[in-house]
Amino acid sequence: MPWDNSNSYPFNQDQILWNAPKRSGVYGLYSSEKCVFIGESNTIQETLATLFAGSNSEITRNNPTTFIYELSSEKYRKARRDELIAELNPLLR
Repeated sequence: MPWDNSNSYPFNQDQILWNAPKRSGVYGLYSSEKCVFIGESNTIQETLATLFAGSNSEITRNNPTTFIYELSSEKYRKARRDELIAELNPLLR
């Protein structure tokens, strides 16, 4: 597992509020076992909630069912996102 945090959660509003932190880090969205998208954010919870609400039609079309995240400081999160993209080859970039 390439993620530092091995827990994944259903991609729905309740799980985002209960499990996604209001902190800086990297997140991934999955549909079944396929990686749909990997992003980075100052506030993971807020970004995931916005994506769940349909702010990105490409992501919505791929129907993500789970999310995963790992905390990372602003200084390192873009590099960590790029590492995960290279390793996991998400459908969307």
